[in-house]
Amino acid sequence: MLIFSTHDADFLDRLERIDDIYITRCDGSGISVSPVSFELDQKGLKVSEVIRSDYLTGTAPSYEALMKLKKKYLSMIGEGL
Repeated sequence: MLIFSTHDADFLDRLERIDDIYITRCDGSGISVSPVSFELDQKGLKVSEVIRSDYLTGTAPSYEALMKLKKKYLSMIGEGL
């Protein structure tokens, strides 16, 4: 068994079977885990596009959080870390 986590949505398109991909969400009541195959009701969609579009709700980062992370990352590079 291999278990890993990725924030690279394009990597998910390389996997042959989507029944091996699980989505985790954290809301006010706790953390939930569900397979992508149960959540996708349309065929032919790329998993990466579904993740980025927030079609599954709760899977796409907010713009503000993404910009904050980018700023922090760029400042770390500037400091030579």
